[in-house]
Amino acid sequence: GAPDRDADAEVLAVAWAALSALGLPDARLDLGHVGFARFVLESSLHREQLAAAIAKKDRAGVRAAIGDDTDLAPFAEALVTLWGPAEATLSRARQLAWPLGMTEAIDDLRETIAAFRAKVGRAVDVTVDLGDLRGFDYYTGIKFAGHATGAPDALLRGGRYDELIGKYGRDIHAVGFAIDLEAAAEAQRAAGLASPRAAFGVAVEHPGIALALRDAGLRAVVQAGADPAWLRGAGLDAAIVGDQLIFADDSRRDAKAASEAAKAG
Repeated sequence: GAPDRDADAEVLAVAWAALSALGLPDARLDLGHVGFARFVLESSLHREQLAAAIAKKDRAGVRAAIGDDTDLAPFAEALVTLWGPAEATLSRARQLAWPLGMTEAIDDLRETIAAFRAKVGRAVDVTVDLGDLRGFDYYTGIKFAGHATGAPDALLRGGRYDELIGKYGRDIHAVGFAIDLEAAAEAQRAAGLASPRAAFGVAVEHPGIALALRDAGLRAVVQAGADPAWLRGAGLDAAIVGDQLIFADDSRRDAKAASEAAKAG
């Protein structure tokens, strides 16, 4: 529901925290804004051809798609080159005679990056790519991706999608991101990092117990009468059934005694 720049900066800060938690030495954020490509493509008579050229950063292809449209040419050709370190890229973008909405988007990106860095408390390196067309028809403003060496694709992608929730019955602002766990694992392997160990996982019969176990840092699901075969299939270690602690290898212990032993260290 948050519509403003501070919300965008906060989501970027959460995304950076997620990247940082992976322990990768060269994780980085790349930002964009759909307004630039939308302005160029919606003004063109050859949208598909132009979009393909911009996506490949093919300057000659952009010129061919533009043809005689000399008014649009400077902006379309610029999208092929407007990528790189945030400050330098946005400064180059600001030199063009964009319509008012686009100059506002440039300033918004600059101020969002500053707010993001203030939230994380340090000068995180950020790149910008104003010609990135991914998510063009989905996002409505800022968009971003997290990258690292060794990953086959972005580790995370996100942005502002103010028009999406309204399609499901509630017109509301929204901004967020999703993490690609497989890409993150690939990057960790490439960096020689050990795979993270999952917390001990247990199945219980009562939701209140599951909540308490999660608060203690364990994985917990609600499943009555879980047996060892079910536990192995679910990737869990044990189940509390009545007064028994049943393990995935079919060994058993008294649940109360196990709890007391754990408390004793």
